[in-house]
Amino acid sequence: MLRILIIGSNFLSALTFVAACGFNNAHIYIADRKDPTVLLNYNQNARFNMQRYCKGYTYRDVYNLKDFGDSKRNLKITWLFYDWVNNRLEYPLEKIDIIFHTGSIYDVKYASVNKKDTLNVNVNGMFNVLSQLESMTGGTEKTKKPLFVNFSSINVYGDQTNTMQKEITEDGTVPNPQDLLNLTLFTQENMVKALCPQYDVDYLILRLGNMTGDFTPMDTLTNSAVLAVLANQDKFDVYNPRNSIDLLDSRDFEGLLVSLIHSYQDQDDEKWEKIVNQVYNIKAEEPQEKTVESVVKSMYALINSLPTITKEHGIPDIGIDRPYKLKAPKIRVSGYEAIKPTVKFDRPVSSTKAKEMLKFLSNKPLIMALVPHTFDFVLNYIYKKPENEKRAICKILNIPYAPQPEALNENEVQKDIIDAVGDLNNKIARDLDQ
Repeated sequence: MLRILIIGSNFLSALTFVAACGFNNAHIYIADRKDPTVLLNYNQNARFNMQRYCKGYTYRDVYNLKDFGDSKRNLKITWLFYDWVNNRLEYPLEKIDIIFHTGSIYDVKYASVNKKDTLNVNVNGMFNVLSQLESMTGGTEKTKKPLFVNFSSINVYGDQTNTMQKEITEDGTVPNPQDLLNLTLFTQENMVKALCPQYDVDYLILRLGNMTGDFTPMDTLTNSAVLAVLANQDKFDVYNPRNSIDLLDSRDFEGLLVSLIHSYQDQDDEKWEKIVNQVYNIKAEEPQEKTVESVVKSMYALINSLPTITKEHGIPDIGIDRPYKLKAPKIRVSGYEAIKPTVKFDRPVSSTKAKEMLKFLSNKPLIMALVPHTFDFVLNYIYKKPENEKRAICKILNIPYAPQPEALNENEVQKDIIDAVGDLNNKIARDLDQ
């Protein structure tokens, strides 16, 4: 049986969870500092995916069960309490084969305000996790060593404006992080490289591009741009407009995780040894050179070109009495006034190594595909809009229409879960007010 431990409960945890649940004969542990069932409330889409892979269970069932899964596929899922910052772990009963550490702080705005917590979670917390590798992985019967997967960011490259390289590569470019968050992520990488070999554990360090799509936070560039359209805002602020941005579709990333787990299960140890203990840039091959402003401009140009929906489009029962059209807000270029803008790299980041070694095949999230995919995620699973308008927008973009799921019943769900969903809704409301 394959044993996988996912540390954390955020958008990376949700993607990893969905990828791991696709395997038979597996035991997945989800560990978090708080109630790990928060993972399934990260957004409604996460709950749907849990039901998709764990047939026979509704999302409500997990609040009353420590263990659940799909017995027909021999898939078992267990919640664990793990406060890695304070070094308290409810140890798994079995030794772990693959550890995905997703519990770091990745939010730039949060890190800029909460510096002490960022240092504590990302540096001290990572040291505690790595120092417990022997107890968590020692004694596995697999021919391969246990694997530790660390999620970092391509932003650790920082300021590369004075280098002569045409592109940024894992082996040829020395990271030069410019802010506290990316400094802690780069520190994590060095800790992983130093400590994993001591405990006879293989590692993979994945430097991720800017994520778009399912499970991603609402304050990401693409999600917030679509939220502004749905909220009928007049203006949309673009910060640090000339900073480069490298997009990564969450569906591509989920596929990469599935590929990694498959590779671990394969018996080709010689090939596996060439893959592990390395750093990889994970991003779309195209567009390579995109600025923050150019991505938003391209998205809004496509949105403004979409047709106006009327009864003549074959949906007279949508409840729209007048023609309906999506309108993008005007772009207002801004900069961080209270926080000094971070200097980011100004050249393309290469993902060739990842494509060759990890079988990472990006779908190239060009603007034409990015807009409907983002609308599908935000409109159907996050943002509450009148059902008739939802149906009209789905018709315009040719995306599936998903009726709004039933609201959580306070009598059936624990208070902390209700609070978690409330926190998410409040965050979305604050984003829309800004």
